[in-house]
Amino acid sequence: MYIAERDICNDEPGYMEYAKRWMHGHAERVEALDDSKTPIVAIAWLPRIFEQVVNKQVKYNDWGRSDQEAGRYLMILFTMVTAIYIFFWSRKLLGERWCLLPVALFLFDPLVLAHSGIIGSDMASAAVCTAAFFHLWQYLLYKKQKDILLLSLLMGIACITKQNLILLLFIVPLIGFCNHLLQHGTTTFFSKKNILTACFSALIVWLVINASFYFQGSSNSLSSYHFASSTFINLQQDATFFSGMPLLLPEPFIKGFDMIQYHAQIGGGQPLSTYNGVFVWGQENMHHGFWYYYFAVGIFKTPLPIILISLVGFIKLMHHVFFKRSWLKLELILLLLPILIFGVVLSFFNPFQIGIRHIIFLLPCLYILIGMFIKHLSISKNKKIMFSVLAIWQCISIVAYYNNYMAYTNELALNKTNIVKWISDSSIDYGQNNSYVQKYIQQHEDFRAADTFPSVGQFAVRALNVLHVNKAEPDKFGWLRNYQPYGNYKGTIWLYDIKELTNKQ
Repeated sequence: MYIAERDICNDEPGYMEYAKRWMHGHAERVEALDDSKTPIVAIAWLPRIFEQVVNKQVKYNDWGRSDQEAGRYLMILFTMVTAIYIFFWSRKLLGERWCLLPVALFLFDPLVLAHSGIIGSDMASAAVCTAAFFHLWQYLLYKKQKDILLLSLLMGIACITKQNLILLLFIVPLIGFCNHLLQHGTTTFFSKKNILTACFSALIVWLVINASFYFQGSSNSLSSYHFASSTFINLQQDATFFSGMPLLLPEPFIKGFDMIQYHAQIGGGQPLSTYNGVFVWGQENMHHGFWYYYFAVGIFKTPLPIILISLVGFIKLMHHVFFKRSWLKLELILLLLPILIFGVVLSFFNPFQIGIRHIIFLLPCLYILIGMFIKHLSISKNKKIMFSVLAIWQCISIVAYYNNYMAYTNELALNKTNIVKWISDSSIDYGQNNSYVQKYIQQHEDFRAADTFPSVGQFAVRALNVLHVNKAEPDKFGWLRNYQPYGNYKGTIWLYDIKELTNKQ
């Protein structure tokens, strides 16, 4: 019901178009906005493919909208896969009684509800990451070859799903090394068996990445590339010794990183760029992010019961680790380390802070940790009452945003109209309510679309247009910044009642 009523979001057409070209054997990144697009969303084309098989004459003249709307339902598969892995993992860690708690927390998270039906890489990244960490845990415990095979396949898929996930190639060996030190306390980690296992895993990852892009340009040398970003141009100039050697990686894979770097380099607001600058808590920057971005956005976007439980749980976990030293050490490392490493990298070294959706893949680890914390508490009557109150609170908080989960903010944001001044990106408005301006006007005869020049009347207009968040577009409604909206619709549309013009016009 939610998917059916939501507009096509900003990035969905680009993902669909790239996936269509990829299915026709053209994995190259030919459009400026292809930088982060991934072939993993090709499953969104299955409804159209099936329809075309049944009726070869079917044609649409709606610029792909019907294909995108149908494809969204297939994207729910990534959420289902994630939830299933959370269930199996939680059942082994927490037992039959508690295993559904992390699953429920994940499925009833507003970010998950909002993005499960979006054609993009966010929920896919959650699925592959959760599965990879599960099989890593299985392998470290039982040393079964099927787990190292599945882990290697999943790491390769992760690398082509979301560019940030290339960090898994560092995090997975680091977790293995930490686990080895905990068990043996020596550096025998670099044994012949482990080195052979690592080489086998690296080969699988390499094959998956190359096969995903049809081995296009895998034999190209570094000197043959025409890079756009200064980062890759400097690398090309400095690494002269390797310039004639084949890189053994597909050209679309490498070009994606170059395009991302170039868009960040030229700064926000440039035409045909996926980087629009970063805006948070009234601060705006066109060239880099803010170290506190995810914390600042998460304060408003995370349900307050989760924030409270996470704080108490983290303190309790640290107490067990440093004083009792006896609390599921491997699981603690495996669940906490990715959160810490990705948190540091995305906060301090990532200019593309354009939505809290980029850390959805960390939610499964967080919710399994919360489930472990709650289970290991001695549950008294008072604690049962407290958790019941928190559960009811979270349900009410989220259900209040039914069919508008994208714009969800918790109770710390008392004024839902002004929240867009604090969070002005896809965390609130991903284009999901674009048509609602006209719908509101049709339902309220006194309102009309905002003029591009100062005038009196009652107006409905997208808040991001008034704030001129997209600097690549003309600042048509800048005059409205001299007035205060008296309310909002769907959390993304500002309502004005201007009876007379100010002297600032």
